Amino acid sequence: MNPLQTALIALAVIATVILIVLGWRWASRVWSVPCPSLFGWALESLLYARITGTEKTLNRIGLRPGQRVLEVGPGPGRLLIPAARKVLPGGEVVGIDIQPGMIERLKARTSAAGVTNLTAILGDATQPIVPEGSFDVVFL
Repeated sequence: MNPLQTALIALAVIATVILIVLGWRWASRVWSVPCPSLFGWALESLLYARITGTEKTLNRIGLRPGQRVLEVGPGPGRLLIPAARKVLPGGEVVGIDIQPGMIERLKARTSAAGVTNLTAILGDATQPIVPEGSFDVVFL
């Protein structure tokens, strides 16, 4: 295979991945579909964090040290892991996700980041999992 063919194949693969992710984004807005854990890697990238404004989002939420925070559907922790750092000292964050694959990714990323004030719960947020009124901030 010559370099041009290799480059074209690489571009085709990249374009396909982009189309799949964009297709999911569109579908999730139309049908309220959670991001498949198969696409979790895309949510973990630094590029995605920059494009979506992770820090700006967290600043708008107004997290402060010592708060208890719940995120419903944290996926691999794009917002929740940085949120855990923002509520230190004394704060705690909890993420509830319905997908086992996302909870596994979240736990692995939490451990790799050295974050100790994050709890990941596998469950349906429409069911009573945590006591009412036990969080200062809740976000989706």
